[in-house]
Amino acid sequence: MVSWQKKLTLIWLSQLLAMGGYSMAMPFIPLFIKSRLGIIDEGSCGVGVALFNFLGMGMLAIAAPVWGNLADRFGRKLMLLRAAFISALLFPLMMFSTSLWMLIGIRVLASFFSGTVNAAQTLVASVTPEDRQGFALGAVSTAAWTGHMTGYFLGGMVVDKYGFDAGFIVCGICFFLSGILVLPVKEDFTPRVPVPVRENKKHFWELMAGYGTALRLLIWMIMFTGFMRSFETPYLALLVENVSAPGTAGANTGFVSAAAALGGVIAGVSIGHLADRIPAKWLLPPLLLIAGGMIVLQCWSTHFIWIMIFRFLGFMASGGIDPVIQRLISAKAGQERRGQVFGVMQGFSVGGVMFSALVSGGVVYLAGVKGVFLTGGILFILCALPAFKLLKFAEKEKVK
Repeated sequence: MVSWQKKLTLIWLSQLLAMGGYSMAMPFIPLFIKSRLGIIDEGSCGVGVALFNFLGMGMLAIAAPVWGNLADRFGRKLMLLRAAFISALLFPLMMFSTSLWMLIGIRVLASFFSGTVNAAQTLVASVTPEDRQGFALGAVSTAAWTGHMTGYFLGGMVVDKYGFDAGFIVCGICFFLSGILVLPVKEDFTPRVPVPVRENKKHFWELMAGYGTALRLLIWMIMFTGFMRSFETPYLALLVENVSAPGTAGANTGFVSAAAALGGVIAGVSIGHLADRIPAKWLLPPLLLIAGGMIVLQCWSTHFIWIMIFRFLGFMASGGIDPVIQRLISAKAGQERRGQVFGVMQGFSVGGVMFSALVSGGVVYLAGVKGVFLTGGILFILCALPAFKLLKFAEKEKVK
């Protein structure tokens, strides 16, 4: 095994643990809000979930370009260690929440320091040969999906049997171990271009102004795919609860989420590999159409098994969306500013998730859980043709 493959393996295992820990607790927040905080009404609970995600992702969006610039100055490995170890301390504190605002406050604080996936993507993009970028970024995506799958599966059973606190504790332990795994990775980092102090004060719009048109459009596309993919996801536990027997919602949500994550694993392996060989314009539109159709079908599912099947198929499609776009972004960013661009990209991505939480919260309040799933599926379908045209333009524009 060559050096870059060893590094990729350690980072892959790190993200497997980090996302596994995250998924031991976060998918069950709607159930936590209902049972622990006493917000029973579906609409009010949905608004609470929306605020939790909106404000948490808002802080992540603000912090992302800061950490991205620091990654280019001081090293990508250091940023991954920061995200892992501080998340290990902060996420378990959520179990002490006695009100919705206390829960949200802890989430906001944790979001400022977290972001292991983006840090891992940046590190991998820095230690991987240019001709294996699609494979490597797809592998990181696979690690995330595998971690999610494991965390969902185990988390549902842990929550039903031992309560929410156990899920939060295991979450922290997994983040800590993920940081330990990164310690042996040798980055061989040297800043390629000295970064003026003023550069670090630039925010999204100033940084984006220096990018080519195609790179800017691809970053906007990442934002919108983040918006779409997270539109209905926070409310999955509520949809599953509606078709589950009493006392089984946690475990059933875990099973459904694990099946979705398995679809994402398959997508990360196969589509990440294809992204190195097939133009993005021929890959992305079919993925969007399939993902949207599967979300729509979940609206009329009368048993959690059907939700599980449709979610598995949908995530086989949607799980391959980001690696396809990220490969183009990585190529157009260039090695010397890749950390900065990936930081901006994450900022826009979580900005999409943040805006999605705001809009979907309104939809779930007015139209219920099924309404938010139907809306999310239609958004994917409508995006297919514009995505084809955008990628066709992006692939033609030369790197600046």
